[in-house]
Amino acid sequence: MGNIYFDKMTTDCGAAPCVDKGKLSLAICKPSIRKKAKEADIVFGFGCQALGEKLIYVARIAKVIEDGRYYDGGSPYAGRIDCIYRWQDGELVFRRGAKVHGPEDRDHDVGPAAKHTRNANVLVADKFVYFGKAGTDEYKKTCPHLKRSIERLTQGHRINHRPELARELSALYRDCIAKHGAHKILGRPHHPLKNRPPCHESEGEAVCIRGTHSRSPA
Repeated sequence: MGNIYFDKMTTDCGAAPCVDKGKLSLAICKPSIRKKAKEADIVFGFGCQALGEKLIYVARIAKVIEDGRYYDGGSPYAGRIDCIYRWQDGELVFRRGAKVHGPEDRDHDVGPAAKHTRNANVLVADKFVYFGKAGTDEYKKTCPHLKRSIERLTQGHRINHRPELARELSALYRDCIAKHGAHKILGRPHHPLKNRPPCHESEGEAVCIRGTHSRSPA
């Protein structure tokens, strides 16, 4: 049985998550989720208040690329928007020409030099639904515990899901996949890559401990 994670996004510009070539990846921002999430875990992204607290994406993790290997020379992920670092003299440095973030974001994204282990983990999903602008807050009508948690979630806050909340999240994941398919893009990002809000300033992050799924989601 896996874990469920969710957070409130202040920025949705196509970089975190990055959806491209049938894969959804989380390589930047969300450092604590990227450190902890494992294969088969589920991640939800909801909008902040300015984005109407809409469901923006849901994904089931297929692979965790550890220790900064996402950024290796010749990596198959090199062309993705979120592949913004490169190895130089044993540490990850900002890649010139990257379209998001900057050198000042390096420690937040992948950790400081000599501490890239786990900090530079990248989550890759091939089973996901990305709503973007097409997302809604309809989940609030059928998920009262989730509604309350999202509305109360603030920056730096951490919670462990109660069983009722875990059941709602598991059901919401299954409903999204059943309705839309296993890898679906339904809308465009809310923000352009240029003039976007700071994407590393999440309003909050909720972490689920082990044993939350009543059964393994499909």
